[in-house]
Amino acid sequence: MEKVSRRHCEIIEYTRSHKPVTRPLLAERLSASLPTISVAVRELLESEILVEDGYLKSSGGRRASLLELNPDFLHSLGLSVGMSGVRGVIADLSGRVIKERSLYFEVAPTRQDVLDALVGMTGFLLDGAERIPEGIGCGISGLVRQRDGVSIRFPYIDDWRDVPVAAILKEHFGLDAFVENDVNACTLAELRFGAGRGLHNFLYAFIGRGIGLGIVVGGDLYRGAGGNAGELGHIALCSDGLLCQCGNYGCLETVAGPESVVSQVRKAIESGAVSSIETGPGGEVAFMSVLEAAEAGDRLAENVVSRAAEHLGSALANMANLFDPEVIILGGLLANASDRILDTLRRVFDSGVLPSIAPDIELVVSRLGEVSGALGAAEVVFQNRLSALGS
Repeated sequence: MEKVSRRHCEIIEYTRSHKPVTRPLLAERLSASLPTISVAVRELLESEILVEDGYLKSSGGRRASLLELNPDFLHSLGLSVGMSGVRGVIADLSGRVIKERSLYFEVAPTRQDVLDALVGMTGFLLDGAERIPEGIGCGISGLVRQRDGVSIRFPYIDDWRDVPVAAILKEHFGLDAFVENDVNACTLAELRFGAGRGLHNFLYAFIGRGIGLGIVVGGDLYRGAGGNAGELGHIALCSDGLLCQCGNYGCLETVAGPESVVSQVRKAIESGAVSSIETGPGGEVAFMSVLEAAEAGDRLAENVVSRAAEHLGSALANMANLFDPEVIILGGLLANASDRILDTLRRVFDSGVLPSIAPDIELVVSRLGEVSGALGAAEVVFQNRLSALGS
């Protein structure tokens, strides 16, 4: 790709985040003259980075043509990996998924299982692809060091330490590879393609195996000094609470995380509580079974899930008071939660948010679905490549 000017980069960035876009609008928002913008737009059209897509409805005079990024200017391969499995996509700049595949782990994976799945998934997606992606993005659970593509710690795999995921993928496939925390990847997907598109300040609350928070400030993902901001599940609610797997007591995950919910239900049933919740061999309880039972009116399930939703609503209210976001997007298992659970969460959230902030904050459910993490990982590649255009 040829290098472009700072003005070109500004146009590309604004066009990615807003729709529809016209030359007069770009001139206004980028504080530039219309002739200057027109010249830069023409050059981007000639390079096939921008395309024209119809005309703005006229209010008299010449109609302004609508501009957007050429979706096929870049393709990217995105991977999302957690304890349940790996999902992969090839996507274009508009977020359209061109190819997709999922692989689920039948049992708790080992270090080698995860790496084999990542390599196998990437190979499948590249095989027969209509064009070679610009790179590989990998959104992965746990702590990461984004600058050199290292997964520092993968939850629940003891021998996973400082694994050079990006280097492994690049060695296998000859493509530049990048690593991002899985919740941050989902947040990037919302920023570019979902409920956060065009917003400058929002939070993304995610429940999977754990509880994470994506933070967007000033239109950019906030990663923190070490790149691992957003560990919402490990804010301490009470010093004398239960011991968390992180080593601290009273973390949010110990009262609102899926494993906590399952543990509470299992202990109650073992103690003789009457419940319709389905159990497996050895009294095993699945989190989704608890949610289904709660929705069906099972008293035990309702009480445990409602209490978890209350804790989560309170934690999100604290985050709202701290960050004053435009929107909080609910993702992961929250995106599929029942109205009853969401109503409880919203009720506690509303009661905990400062009156001066509450009227301006909306809780919305993510609509990107299970592809969110992989799509966000693909976005990491897009960001890298587009920023490189102007360097």
